[in-house]
Amino acid sequence: MALTCGAIGMLVAVFPAAWVNLFSKDPEVLRAGVVYLRTVAPIYALSGLGMALYFAMQGVGEVLPAVGANALRLLVSAGGGLAAVWFFDAGILGFSLAIAAGFSAYGLGRPGGLSVGAAGTCPDVPGRAMPAGDKLEAKGTFKVAKGTKGIASVTLAGKSGATARFEIK
Repeated sequence: MALTCGAIGMLVAVFPAAWVNLFSKDPEVLRAGVVYLRTVAPIYALSGLGMALYFAMQGVGEVLPAVGANALRLLVSAGGGLAAVWFFDAGILGFSLAIAAGFSAYGLGRPGGLSVGAAGTCPDVPGRAMPAGDKLEAKGTFKVAKGTKGIASVTLAGKSGATARFEIK
């Protein structure tokens, strides 16, 4: 995801007028769009990395740190953009730098300290499937409703494994 966003970003940064002209022929829109895209588009890879880490955090059940990283991006981009335009009179370049800083914070912040490539770093929460050798294992008490369907794999020493499908009545 990060590589795709980065490749698109670099293409748009090199040819910003081609993209902006799809939406407007106004010279002021073109000027502002070119400044914005040349400043922010090269950082799209970090935005893509932030999104990939966000989805990874969802996959391990740790959504709040990922949402926090996105909130940080919004705060840096919006707060920095507001300060650049209103307090420092930095115009479109200052605004664009603030957006780029927000994308950078999002991508480099590694939401929740997710360790890339580290297996089994999730806390041992009851009911969560965790790596146990070459399989996943869940421990704990599970509350399930009537009609819940499940699959269990049973392996006994010296015997071939069996799969059982079941429904709670």
